[in-house]
Amino acid sequence: MRHFPVLPVTALLALALAGCDWSPANTPLAPSPADSVASLVVASDLHYFSPSLMTDTASADFKTYLLSDRKMIVQSPALLHSFLDSVRARRPRVVLITGDLTKDGEKQSHQEMADSLGTLRKLGIQVYVIPGNHDVKNPRSQGYSGNTATLVPNVTDAEFASIYHDCGFDQAIARDTASLSYVVEPVPGVWLFAMDPTRWKDNVVGGTENVGGRFLPGTLTWIKAQLASAKAKGKTPVGAMHHGILEHFTGQASDPQSQDYVVAGYDTLGPMFAAGGLHVVFTGHFHANDIASKTFAGGALTDIETGSLVTSPSPFRFGSFSANRGVAVNTSRIREIAGMATGFQTWSNTFLLDGMTQLIQSVLLDQGVPSIYAPMIAAVGAKAYAAHYAGDERGVPTDVQTQTVMSTLAGFGAAGVGLAASITTLYTDLAPADSAGSFSLLR
Repeated sequence: MRHFPVLPVTALLALALAGCDWSPANTPLAPSPADSVASLVVASDLHYFSPSLMTDTASADFKTYLLSDRKMIVQSPALLHSFLDSVRARRPRVVLITGDLTKDGEKQSHQEMADSLGTLRKLGIQVYVIPGNHDVKNPRSQGYSGNTATLVPNVTDAEFASIYHDCGFDQAIARDTASLSYVVEPVPGVWLFAMDPTRWKDNVVGGTENVGGRFLPGTLTWIKAQLASAKAKGKTPVGAMHHGILEHFTGQASDPQSQDYVVAGYDTLGPMFAAGGLHVVFTGHFHANDIASKTFAGGALTDIETGSLVTSPSPFRFGSFSANRGVAVNTSRIREIAGMATGFQTWSNTFLLDGMTQLIQSVLLDQGVPSIYAPMIAAVGAKAYAAHYAGDERGVPTDVQTQTVMSTLAGFGAAGVGLAASITTLYTDLAPADSAGSFSLLR
């Protein structure tokens, strides 16, 4: 089962990931007498998979899975612990994880993830989590201890809230009864709206998890009421959800291959959030480290999307936030993992390019692209993805291979022209910058 968007001939879809070192690119937020500033780390799409569930990574079923979904699942435990080491070294006040904590919602993986996050809470760090589409009632929770994958226990919504009870649910000042949404006050004057549009209620035995997201009517009513309460009490809201609240590239929400990565009704939800005083939302899901902004009548709305730890270049955000000064973020990458003290970024980039080339070539061949052209186009397409993942793209490169493919596509008629345009889109970074920025929480 593919969890990356499938690449049609007419559109190379984007899953941008970006990263930089710990050195700040922005001036840190400075506290004022009436403003409490909190340091912050944000991660998303950790897709942790318990080692006890992949004791046979050489099995045919596991190899088939890896070929169809090029996440670094085998390395997910090492990536998690490298991330936790970085957090412990930095000692932020708040850690926020915007969904897809586990590979496919395995109960064992959730329990181990919660235990790992507990090491941060013991240091006095506040940890808040929200579910992703993989996490709750996932009918494809599997283990690989033999040649054939076997189903393993998943978690219900109640079990998710229980396992992560001290990662936001017990600390909530308000909880929604129709979803796993809640509100907490991580710093005086700031209300964090942890919102759950995932469709775990629609998951059925024998099916697959629902990738798309939508807010139930009762949840929307609850969000509106909580925004009104925040305004009445003089609190400044900041949001978090798994799905994007804005498009991160033109046409993302209308293309059948990518529309599940933007919450349904985003075009009306965005103005509603802005009018309600919610101007910054942290998201994930698309494995992209991208920042998108749009201005509505109610003010600006910024979607700060954080990339996945299990997809090169394994980024996470760090920065600070406060009621009066807003949000400032920068980006870091995982630089080393257990068993790979050096060269991890190079290895993971190669893993990504090889995997994406295979996937793109397969789709191109299925779409009827001649086999003489498919490998070359796929290689250029994979490089375009990698450039977009790195963030802050600088335009289509002028190397011979890329320019040859772009010229060749121009001779393929409308489909080729469309594919060339999609490659160009991947290399075109829309404002604002992806790796760092400062954004107001006020109108």
